[in-house]
Amino acid sequence: MKKLSVILVSALLITSFFIACNTKAPSSPQAEQATATPIGTFTTTPTITPTVTITATMVCGVKFGSSSDTANGSSGAGNLFAHKFTAITETSLTTLSLKLYTAGKYCIGIYSDNAGTPGNMITWTGVKTASAAGWNSAELPAAYNLAQGDVFWIVYGADVTAYGNTDAAYIDYYRYSAGITPISAIETAGTMPVGGTWNINNSYRHLVYATGCSY
Repeated sequence: MKKLSVILVSALLITSFFIACNTKAPSSPQAEQATATPIGTFTTTPTITPTVTITATMVCGVKFGSSSDTANGSSGAGNLFAHKFTAITETSLTTLSLKLYTAGKYCIGIYSDNAGTPGNMITWTGVKTASAAGWNSAELPAAYNLAQGDVFWIVYGADVTAYGNTDAAYIDYYRYSAGITPISAIETAGTMPVGGTWNINNSYRHLVYATGCSY
């Protein structure tokens, strides 16, 4: 009887051991995953970079002055004549043109504005020789760029008569009156003169114009 009791007690102890071990065993990964608690919320915001396309339309041709063939007047040789213009849009000028009564020498320049009269010479064509009467064009050494609203003057000198008319494309017409300025003197100096006295004369405008491109 004693022996049987010991066996029963031992059996009970072994059973209790296995039960205890089973209750302390870790749960399966699947069970842990099913009962996992989230630690936070993550939000991803996509970054979008817009593409901006700017298209500029370039228009080339006569930009300032008159390319008319209608003449109702002319100016004698030896003086400088100036016409004032204002750039309406951004413009790049490349060529200056003048209509002469006969063959001869001439030069055309662009001057700054000095309180309503021509200021300093900015660029010019150099002295050119026209082999015949009519329109004569000369390129500038480099394109002259104007911003919107820029005021400037186209000034020319010639040793022959130049055509003029009453074209309203010109705002003002000035004549350089500080004495005769022959082309030979300009040729020797290598530049058009600056300064002197400018007298206004709105009788007519010369057939002179500037060619380039605007944007």
